Amino acid sequence: MVRQFHIARPRPDATPSLLRLVFHDCFVQGCDASVLLDSAEAEGVQSEKDTQPNETLKGFELIELIKTEIEHECPETVSCTDILVLAAREAVVLSGGSFYPLHTGRRDSSISFPEIALFELPNPHDGIIKSLFSFASRGFNEGEIRSFG
Repeated sequence: MVRQFHIARPRPDATPSLLRLVFHDCFVQGCDASVLLDSAEAEGVQSEKDTQPNETLKGFELIELIKTEIEHECPETVSCTDILVLAAREAVVLSGGSFYPLHTGRRDSSISFPEIALFELPNPHDGIIKSLFSFASRGFNEGEIRSFG
């Protein structure tokens, strides 16, 4: 169903936007869709989505459209987390990248982690040592980090 959505509504910016969105979600407390949660301004609660490292993220509206369509077909069945990772994977495949298997059944977080997003997401202006440490703290080795470049 996610693939059909991409085919029916092709967007040239979908692949990089969704990959970056997944990265920003998964780097902070694991893949839990917490990056999709909105701030609760009335309660003074900021979300990950509204922190400085995430200000330029795109793809939220695309995930919302896919979620709406899936909810229409199978209500309360597929998590936002699964929709996010599946949408990114399908965008990669449809843009000529390799298919990779994904396990589904992830649970969505009901809380956001703005402090972790603010201080632990890698900064593109960080030096190599800080970047290596940041990724190593999440289990990446030097070879895997090099593959990002």
